Amino acid sequence: MSALFERKLVLLGSGATKSAVKKEGPRYDFLLFSTHGEMIESDPLKSNLRFTPSPQDDGKLTVSEIFDMEVKANLVTLSPARRHWRGA
Repeated sequence: MSALFERKLVLLGSGATKSAVKKEGPRYDFLLFSTHGEMIESDPLKSNLRFTPSPQDDGKLTVSEIFDMEVKANLVTLSPARRHWRGA
């Protein structure tokens, strides 16, 4: 997929952290996330995408945090590797 774009940043493994996504994401017109996620039906704003944990955070980027980001992308795509459901 990255071959299709001239200007890109690919975050893999230990570099794919929540803080890197929050810092770098707003700089791009298109965002593609291929990662794990968790849907929390009883509290949807706590649903999250999973990134590599760091000493600063647990790697969970919640819907609430995404709403607070200044995302300027024209297209955001999520290709989940695995999805966790936590019901009410």
